[in-house]
Amino acid sequence: MDEGDVNIPEDTDMVSMPERGVRHYYGDIVRWLFVAAALVMIVALPVYPDLIAYPVSLQLAWAVVLIVFAALTSPRRAWPSFGDAILAVLGLVLFETIAISAYEGSAWVPFMLREGFAVLYALALYFSIKTVRARVMGRS
Repeated sequence: MDEGDVNIPEDTDMVSMPERGVRHYYGDIVRWLFVAAALVMIVALPVYPDLIAYPVSLQLAWAVVLIVFAALTSPRRAWPSFGDAILAVLGLVLFETIAISAYEGSAWVPFMLREGFAVLYALALYFSIKTVRARVMGRS
């Protein structure tokens, strides 16, 4: 096994990882938060293409990166958990900054979408940091 790998029996149920198998692993939660954020972004883009102040192609690229990291997140490897934490920080800072700065001139729905994204990324940050902390402390 590589450094950072975790030995998980093949018959382990991945859905209940915090209770069985790898303790303090919350990657499944982070995965679904990233998938939810990416899907909402993809669905909202045609209606609100200027949800964030970047070209639509960059917004789509961000959604793709979220999906890729969601797919790579695994209790067997440590590095995706660190990537998840970095993406969650970037998403939280980006969307909350835009939500606050555009609050007065923004319609209600785009503002709530930005705030919703910020909440998703805040939750993803919390759970990814819990996983990273356990890996760094050797409790995974």
